[in-house]
Amino acid sequence: VIENCSGWTYSVTHRPATSPTNCSPDPTQPGTTHNITRLPNGQYRVDNMPFGCNWIYYKICDGCGNCTECTFDIEVKDMTPPVAICQQRTVVSLTENGQATVPATVFDDHSLDNCEMGSFLARRMNPGPCGSTGAFTNSLTFCCADVTASPIRIILRVIDKAGNTGECMVDVMVQDKLPPRITCPNH
Repeated sequence: VIENCSGWTYSVTHRPATSPTNCSPDPTQPGTTHNITRLPNGQYRVDNMPFGCNWIYYKICDGCGNCTECTFDIEVKDMTPPVAICQQRTVVSLTENGQATVPATVFDDHSLDNCEMGSFLARRMNPGPCGSTGAFTNSLTFCCADVTASPIRIILRVIDKAGNTGECMVDVMVQDKLPPRITCPNH
């Protein structure tokens, strides 16, 4: 007896790993075809895979129902640094105590990332008189000594969720707009 098992079909499914750091397929997740597109040339494209380890399953069956599966893992990483966009110039006014603490986010002008932005840090280009160490921090403090040294060049570092970084520079004009106060002694 000869059977004619002509023709074949194949399918592609995606299955996430148990966690981004454990590259074992999640047994509770059935394969899904969500975000899988079959291209006109017969190849497949998988869009929007989560970061970390993912599994792709190929299944091919002949016309008689004989099937074979092939699986492989793909590790998705964000290797693209964010694009840092700075306010070109920023004005900082000192408060009554002669200081102003400014969050690093103030120097940002809509920086962007291909995935997800994480955090913002800033530092002075050159260490200054106001307790500045030259290290990147979440905020910077300016003081009276910065008024005459203005503009103060600042480096903004933007960090995406994958740890990639981008940097840009800002010129900060420090101003003391408050008039001096005098208290006269009682007679």
